[in-house]
Amino acid sequence: MQSKIIRQNLMPERLGISKAAAFELQNPRSPRYDPSFPKKIALGARSRGFFEHELLAWLDSRRVNTQPTGRAA
Repeated sequence: MQSKIIRQNLMPERLGISKAAAFELQNPRSPRYDPSFPKKIALGARSRGFFEHELLAWLDSRRVNTQPTGRAA
């Protein structure tokens, strides 16, 4: 299986979050820091990216149960 790379500048759009939110998730000094967020990989001297499968797994781990509660109408 070949892993697809999502470049750092495209990652927020891919996850449906703002650039600021993406930065805060990665910044250990932020109150919104998430240590489980995938780590960046170096693609070149000035280019970074993420493995798509790691981003999708992280997103799945944050999924909230959206099933109906079973209330009677």
